Amino acid sequence: MYIPFRRTLFVVGLFLLLLVGLSACVTAEGHTDGEVGTGPGFRSPRGVAIDEAGNVLVVDEGLQAVVHVDLVTGNRVIVSDIDTGKGPGFVQPFAIAIENDANLVVADLGLSAVMRVDRATGNRTIVSNKATGTGGRGFGAPDGIVVGRDGTIIVLDAGVRAVISVDPSTGNRTIVSHERVGTGPAFRTPFAIAIDGDGNLLVADSGLAAVIRVDPVTGDRTMLSDDGTGTGKGFGNPAGISAEDNGTLVVADVGQEMIIRVDPATGERNIVSDVSTGAGTKFIQPRAITIERNGNLVVGDVGMQAILRVDPVTGDRTILSIARKKDDGGLERPVSVAVESNGNLVVADEGAEAIVRVDAVTFARTIVTGPSTGAGTPFHQNVGVTIEGDGNLIVVDEGRRALFRVDPVTGARTIFSDDSTGVGPSLATPHVIDREDDGDFVIGDIGLAAVVRVDAVTGDRTIVSDANTGSGAGFGQTFGIAIEANGNLMVADSGLKAIVRVDPVTGDRTIVSSDNVGTGPEFIQPRDISVERDGNLVLVDVGLRGVVRVDPVTGDRTIVSDANTGSGPAFKTPNDVTVEEDGHLVVGDVGLQAVVRVDPVMGDRTILDPASLASGK
Repeated sequence: MYIPFRRTLFVVGLFLLLLVGLSACVTAEGHTDGEVGTGPGFRSPRGVAIDEAGNVLVVDEGLQAVVHVDLVTGNRVIVSDIDTGKGPGFVQPFAIAIENDANLVVADLGLSAVMRVDRATGNRTIVSNKATGTGGRGFGAPDGIVVGRDGTIIVLDAGVRAVISVDPSTGNRTIVSHERVGTGPAFRTPFAIAIDGDGNLLVADSGLAAVIRVDPVTGDRTMLSDDGTGTGKGFGNPAGISAEDNGTLVVADVGQEMIIRVDPATGERNIVSDVSTGAGTKFIQPRAITIERNGNLVVGDVGMQAILRVDPVTGDRTILSIARKKDDGGLERPVSVAVESNGNLVVADEGAEAIVRVDAVTFARTIVTGPSTGAGTPFHQNVGVTIEGDGNLIVVDEGRRALFRVDPVTGARTIFSDDSTGVGPSLATPHVIDREDDGDFVIGDIGLAAVVRVDAVTGDRTIVSDANTGSGAGFGQTFGIAIEANGNLMVADSGLKAIVRVDPVTGDRTIVSSDNVGTGPEFIQPRDISVERDGNLVLVDVGLRGVVRVDPVTGDRTIVSDANTGSGPAFKTPNDVTVEEDGHLVVGDVGLQAVVRVDPVMGDRTILDPASLASGK
């Protein structure tokens, strides 16, 4: 995130802008096949910051790395990753900021930690986590970070739903703002944080579809801009925020594929750049934003796997750095997997905004539906998939805040539940889905901190369990959901770092496994969950980089597969798990950009790719 008082002059000649802009070829859908700059290509550029020389530092979740980008050439150089520098490797680096001594600090959601990176060596050290520094039980899901004038590190934690200050020397943590600290609207899904010229904290909250101002001393929260505050087009899914020199704010809205400027006094919103405003390659998933000294905006687009410059006046967009691979049939961001009745797999590929079918025997991949396949509203963050009894695919789309029904043959897409279809509470950040025996669906909604039931026919939505429905500890981040044979719901909660059993009738919540319930390796970032035929639970944990089996009675945890258990390529960012009919586990790994089959006994891992089949690996 950009901090205004630290800017220094950086000017790029017009001819270089034109040269960079002409280096990319844009298809009809706005996807880019050309290259700008050399070096490792981005996979998921989640956070951007600008150093004092005007170069961009990008934290890339898929590469699990910090990347230096030269804004003149677009060249990319790894600053720190598992092969560059010493120290614990990144798992899910989500945000980056620059300290006063020019070292970097990174919020790593997978490790539930803040890490410091030495710019010269790439060495990584833990600044603060559960074992380093005092203050509570550590982070829940740190996904935003800035550095204050005095050097204090300020972390936005979506799992705890709080702003937390971190002492840069000791790692001690203090809650600055939370529903119990400070007054004003409570955070729902805080995604990004910035600091304005007065030292106020600015939070983009996707669950509230709002920008909130936070007093850094009292923790009081003030609604700065949302549907009820300020005029102009409302936010869809605000994911990045920065402050301009004159105090106005710029917000990257991943849900609406646009950059929005916000007046901090009135909350008024004006579109800076989108498909209808400004020329150049259209955004796909703009998530990160910072500002150059000359006022130009720099945006990290996860869907495009690129860094772009945006003219703050005209909204024109120019690609600064990209190495997007051409269409070779490979997966880009496999975030969810389901098994069809014939054994084939269907994969929600968020990066390609598509559903891909993988043949269970040959591993051949076919697009079922996507930008160029199938009619209907296009996806925009298709993060979950399940299958109806008749074979139709049901897709949960976080960006659209909707459920799609997809014809498995034609790829036709139809929204059957969203703000305009079906009644009941609006979805906020729907992330995972499963199907109950009666055909209805249950969704884990991170923004609502709830499990929501959706009627398969009408699209009507009903809260099954949340802070006001059912007893037990409230949800933190509902990242995974599965259904036991008796109908109970099992939720993998990254915020609580626990598995929670939910009564489908009363909504009562019971911790099944956590650091206080059951033995075995503690969860770090539990993601998806599934139920094996014998009733045991299996889940993927991003922080552990492995698959964990959990006894549903005792909560005891056992590693099924990780770098030390089983053979085959090690997991990088395991995001989803499902169970095949023969008991094998199938994992969608975003870091590997692959679907991996896991032997449930030995833990051996095989990438489901035709090339691996041919090589016998």
